[in-house]
Amino acid sequence: MRIPTKISLALSAAGLVVFGTYGVVYYAIERGALLGVAERQLDLLSHSLQVAIENALRDRQIDDIKETVSKLDKIDPSFDVLIYDKDGRIKTSSTQVAPSSELRRALIRRVVQKRKREITTLNDAGPLLVAAAPLLSDGGELLGALLLLRPLTDIERSLRRTRNGVALTVALFALSSMLLGLFFGAGLVTRPLARLAEGMRRVRTGDLSSELDRQSRDDELGHVVHEFNEMVRDLRSTRDALEAAADSRRRLETGLQRADKLIAIGQLSAGLAHEIASPLQVLGGRARALLGRLEQPQELERGLDIIVQQTDRITRIVEQLMHFARRRAPRTTPTDLAAAVRAVVELLGVEARRRDVKLALEVEADLPRVEADADQVQQVALNIIRNALDATAAAGNITVSLARDELDDASGKKRPALRLQVRDTGVGMSEETQAQLFEPFFTTRAPSGGTGLGLAISRSIVLDHDGSIQVESTPGVGSTVTVMLPLERRRGAENSA
Repeated sequence: MRIPTKISLALSAAGLVVFGTYGVVYYAIERGALLGVAERQLDLLSHSLQVAIENALRDRQIDDIKETVSKLDKIDPSFDVLIYDKDGRIKTSSTQVAPSSELRRALIRRVVQKRKREITTLNDAGPLLVAAAPLLSDGGELLGALLLLRPLTDIERSLRRTRNGVALTVALFALSSMLLGLFFGAGLVTRPLARLAEGMRRVRTGDLSSELDRQSRDDELGHVVHEFNEMVRDLRSTRDALEAAADSRRRLETGLQRADKLIAIGQLSAGLAHEIASPLQVLGGRARALLGRLEQPQELERGLDIIVQQTDRITRIVEQLMHFARRRAPRTTPTDLAAAVRAVVELLGVEARRRDVKLALEVEADLPRVEADADQVQQVALNIIRNALDATAAAGNITVSLARDELDDASGKKRPALRLQVRDTGVGMSEETQAQLFEPFFTTRAPSGGTGLGLAISRSIVLDHDGSIQVESTPGVGSTVTVMLPLERRRGAENSA
């Protein structure tokens, strides 16, 4: 129920109570006043008739009694007169009087017994005001009784008009109160609240650009509008601050990712230099040997083939290095995750062979493409596999696997995903180390040049892809890092990225 309707009903109910009470009191006072006037009039008239009839009976002037009754009937036909003898029989009456009822006879008996005039009301074929008086001689002997009747129909009619007038007044006040309540409630409450609700809807949809007009109101709703505008300003300031902080955080993460990649490439340089040095030595030796065998075509052709092979090998190594060093803005596309991870494994295969560590890649057949940034996913794989290499001693094993899986989202529903898992047989980690593993700048390889940024950045990239990353490790046994990437990213995750 709307507030103006409640206000209207409250005003109407209050009006009904107040005017209803006033009407009841006024009706009671009016009825008492009318009945009081009628009783006083009947009392005076009955007393006068009592004296006149007692005198006529004393003088035995029966005709005078009939004449008096007849004159009274002509003067005021609303009065009815009955004169009883001492035995209770009607001796004289006006023409309008019906046969005496039991109520009247009981009243006559009571008056005769008490020898005292009495005025009362009877409901005898309608409401009546009755005056009964004993007729006595000068010596106090009972001569009969007088009964003067006044119908109350005119008074009841007047009271009915009063009652109807009061009821009409109360109804009109209640109706006018309801209409006025609805009219003023719509202007003072409904429309301002509707504007406030519309403002709240805009805020809920993220529109913080507009504020509500207070319209110079200094009442409660004006204060609410003022507080709402203050809230919008605070939210706008907070949003701007959060956006600035988020932008700063994105720039910082981007810088950290780039720095981590450059650090990783720098640490790979030693192994790559050794790998490149070998084919360069071969190239130099073959070139010098060919200079002395120009007269032997077969030896010359075989030497040139070796030079071409070693040159292609150097080219591949340099291309891979340039690929990981290249920086571009993140973007997600349908990505062949197996190809991206295979490139990382091939790049780190050089370092693995140098350390006498077996690095293997297991890929499930017919894997679907995943919505991801191939460059960032390769950086995640690079960081995780490099950590595994650093933790694995000679003759150890590192297994990189890709397979289908399912990822639980925030609502508890399962989403199709790809699972990238890196298992090593390295030294493992304690629970304390695992608890700090994804914290920026936490590293267990500080002496060897570790920065502590690799896994922190990897976790940030995975979360940006709406995925998850988990580590399981047992000291002395090895570690397993599991990355889950959904095939399709949620809309909210895409926007936040």
